Amino acid sequence: MRKMHKGGITVFTVLSLALVVGCLLALLEGTRSYELKHMASLKSQAAIESSFARYNSGLWEKYRLLGNNIDQIKSIAEQCAGSGYVEKGLGTNFLMLKLKDVELLEYTLLTDGEGAAYINAVSAYMEENILFETAKTIYNQYEAIKDLIENHSSDGTEIESAIKSLEEVEKKARGGTQRSPLETIQKLQKTQLLELVVEDTDALSALEYDLDEAVSYRELKEGKKSCIEENDWLDRVFLQQYLLTYLTDYTNQISNRGLNYELEYLIGGKNNDIENLREVVNQLLLIREAANLAYLFSDVEKCQVAETLAWALAGATANAAIVEVVKIGLLVAWAFGESVLDVRALLLDYKIPIIKSKETWTLGIESLDQIGSQYLVAKDCKNGISYKTYLGVLLLFQREKELAGRAMDIQEIALLKEDGSVRFDQLVVRAKMRMVYECAPIFYVFGEASSQEQLRQIVMEKTYGYY
Repeated sequence: MRKMHKGGITVFTVLSLALVVGCLLALLEGTRSYELKHMASLKSQAAIESSFARYNSGLWEKYRLLGNNIDQIKSIAEQCAGSGYVEKGLGTNFLMLKLKDVELLEYTLLTDGEGAAYINAVSAYMEENILFETAKTIYNQYEAIKDLIENHSSDGTEIESAIKSLEEVEKKARGGTQRSPLETIQKLQKTQLLELVVEDTDALSALEYDLDEAVSYRELKEGKKSCIEENDWLDRVFLQQYLLTYLTDYTNQISNRGLNYELEYLIGGKNNDIENLREVVNQLLLIREAANLAYLFSDVEKCQVAETLAWALAGATANAAIVEVVKIGLLVAWAFGESVLDVRALLLDYKIPIIKSKETWTLGIESLDQIGSQYLVAKDCKNGISYKTYLGVLLLFQREKELAGRAMDIQEIALLKEDGSVRFDQLVVRAKMRMVYECAPIFYVFGEASSQEQLRQIVMEKTYGYY
């Protein structure tokens, strides 16, 4: 028969065991607390990224820009951050982390900063698609044309002075004077220049669009504590190249848009295609006239031709000063005449060099009288630049924020043809969120209060954006 032994435990042993258990429970709860913070951070990051993942598909597919509706940002984050922690029938969930609240602390809308946020978004996309050296070359081209305009542009006073001088000569001359082409050019300068350079005005687009609710005209919503980077010359080039890539123009039209001449709208800002094209034509004539005048002054032979004609027109007085005035007027008129031919060629999608040469010059001074009656066109030059490239130069002359506003006008108008609800001032491009979670202790130590009384919060702040 086995002998039974009695056992016992001392108070000290009980207390020691309780202390060990308490330490183990505290260790488990501390480990759980660390994991709760880690999981809250992961879940919060996933939630804010998910809220930006549901971007406006039309904006991306058509224009390669990203933006999500502000009304969806918070709800998507709540759905993502509030799911997946407390599930039934899958065993014990020791984390038991519950989402209490999601708050949108800061956000930037696509239209914030008077278009600066839009420019930042465009730059972020374009810096992956254009080399710095290419951008610098484009900007240098713009600077060169800008210098040409500043140093060689004409306001027409030279022609006016030449005509007055010839009128004085005619009064004094006994046998009259040779007929001058200056009056012809002066009359042409005062006509509608669009009709002068377009052969068939009936073929022009007659589209108009009500701009009252466009981005540049309506009162826009603003972001909360919006953070926007400053724009520099590189951003200007990125914006210019982006617009040349994604918008239409006179030589490259796409149907089912608000306006057919979209790039021209960026320059003209009018609500119809014809007036926008008219403004572009006027500016192109100024550029070409300055460039052509610069060339004429550098060409000794053509200067001699103009001087010979000036002596023929005003030489009766034998006054060299009057002859010089007439000569300058003739050169300005000649430069304008060649410019008309240039713009006609550009609208036909020919290429015209910035500065011409003997080989690329088209108009003879004797043909100035024929410009209004015949549709003469400048020579096509393979090494020249196209109408769209000249538009790019004009875009660089525009104020950045005004240009960004008009770009958003035209893009929103085009998107409204497909999605009647899109508004650029409701599209978020960057946001900062605060997510608050609640959790109760599981591993109690020596009769701690109930879990409801011991609820504690974990707060996470996350920032995310498309650029």
